[in-house]
Amino acid sequence: MRIGSAPAELDSVFGGFDPHDRFGLVVDRPVGGVGASLLLQLAIALFYDADSRRRGRVYPEAYVFHVGGWHGSFGWYDVFPLRKEVVLDDDPAVVLEAINDRGITRLAVVDRLLETVRHRHQEPATALQRIRSAFAYSPSGRVASPDFELSASDRALVENTEITLVPDETAALQRELIEILPPIDEREDFVPPQPPPVAFEVLRRSRSTPGGLSARPGRVALRLGGVGECQRRSSCRSSVG
Repeated sequence: MRIGSAPAELDSVFGGFDPHDRFGLVVDRPVGGVGASLLLQLAIALFYDADSRRRGRVYPEAYVFHVGGWHGSFGWYDVFPLRKEVVLDDDPAVVLEAINDRGITRLAVVDRLLETVRHRHQEPATALQRIRSAFAYSPSGRVASPDFELSASDRALVENTEITLVPDETAALQRELIEILPPIDEREDFVPPQPPPVAFEVLRRSRSTPGGLSARPGRVALRLGGVGECQRRSSCRSSVG
C-alpha cells in the first residue's frame, strides 16, 4: 500500500478496524465492484484479525448494494449468504436507507459527480453518526487524484476477481479452490431445543376484579373482561368466563 509516494501500513486505510465494523460496497454497473476488490478483501481480512475466533465459523460482515439491478455475484469474495447482496432501486434515498439498515460502518461508493439529493428525515444524520470511514472508487480500479493506492503481488488476491469476471473460463480454478475448502459440518448450525423458563412468581388478585391478574407457577394469565390472553412460560391454560 502507498499513501502519496510513501509505503504505508494496511491498517492505516481503515484506522482501527474493530469487531463491530461492517463493510459496505455500493455497485452501480455489472461487476463494477471489482474496482474495489482489494479494498473489499482488506476489510474482510481485518474482520477476522479483529477476532480470530471467527475464522472458519462465520462469514464476514461485508455487504454489496446493487443499485438499479443485479450486477453479478460477489460470493467468491465471501460476501455470503445471498441476503448480503442487496438489490435496490436506483434511488439514493433508498440506497442510504439500506446502508443504515445494515449498520454499515465502512463504506465504499462509486466516484462520480455530486448531485443534489433529498433523503428521508434524519437518514443522513444517522449515517454520519455511525460511518467511521468512506471511500470513493472507480470500477476501473483507478480514480483521479487518489489519496492512497492498494496493490497485490500475491496471485491469490486476484483469483476471486478472475472468477467473478470470467466464471465460464475459470472452471478449473473454481474446482481447485473448492477442493481446499474445509468440509461443511451441518451439525454446527443445529441448535438443540431448550426447555422454556419456568415462572416462579405467584400473583393473585380477585377473580371478580375487572382486569384482574391470576397466576400459578409456570402460568401467567391476563383477564380483560371476557377476553383471556395467556403468555406461555412452561405450560399454559386460559379459561374465559
